Amino acid sequence: MAVERFQPLRALQTALRIVWSDRMWLPKVALGGLLGSSMFGVIWPQGLVIEHLDNSSRGYRLPLPAWRQFGDKAVMGLLATVMDFVYFIFPQLVAATFLFCAILPFIVGDNNSIATSITLIIFGTLFGVSFLGSFSPVSKLFFARDGAVEKALGRASFRRALGSNGRWVYFSARLVTLPVYLPAMGAAWWLWQLTHIPAVAVWWLLAALWLLMSCLFWAWLIVAQVYFEADQIVADREIEQRLADRKRAIS
Repeated sequence: MAVERFQPLRALQTALRIVWSDRMWLPKVALGGLLGSSMFGVIWPQGLVIEHLDNSSRGYRLPLPAWRQFGDKAVMGLLATVMDFVYFIFPQLVAATFLFCAILPFIVGDNNSIATSITLIIFGTLFGVSFLGSFSPVSKLFFARDGAVEKALGRASFRRALGSNGRWVYFSARLVTLPVYLPAMGAAWWLWQLTHIPAVAVWWLLAALWLLMSCLFWAWLIVAQVYFEADQIVADREIEQRLADRKRAIS
């Protein structure tokens, strides 16, 4: 049986429809943005995204999870934040250590332009590989579906994201979800502009931060559902490949 092809635009439309079909989506997103605006509160919106993925794997993509059982959401969100750290921040820290040793001669030699160029190229490349490689979303799918932290933070996520069955599927999912981050980028620009206004009221800064985190939380929900669609296709492909390998082994 032929496996259905992944259609990125249709997956994006489905994800948008799922989130917007919940009549309470706006209050839920706003509350998630409010919680995420605090120093450690980002774990709660992260936890709700994981819970939504778990519900989706059980066949309940609607409605969005309610804001209750904050303890469970905090635990799941903490693990999801650890995954983001492992696949995004940790590589940057390791690169920064080696980069400092590499550009030290240029800094000492008063050649700061070369040092700046090297820094931007290396960090930009690392961020691009981490972001486009889809390691973090795939690891969260592992965790939400199986509760297997060792798979989510181990080689299984890399094999799934970079394997022949999933490489281009996840890459397509990442590309089609890039516009989803535009509202968050607009909110970030507004917050940045407010910080340059002398004597700006702190309430404006807090409002801009709240809007930024709400837009980011909304984007996470959309991206998670697009990757859920992509992961279904990859899982079917892997099953099809295993069946084909077994038939070849028998014959």
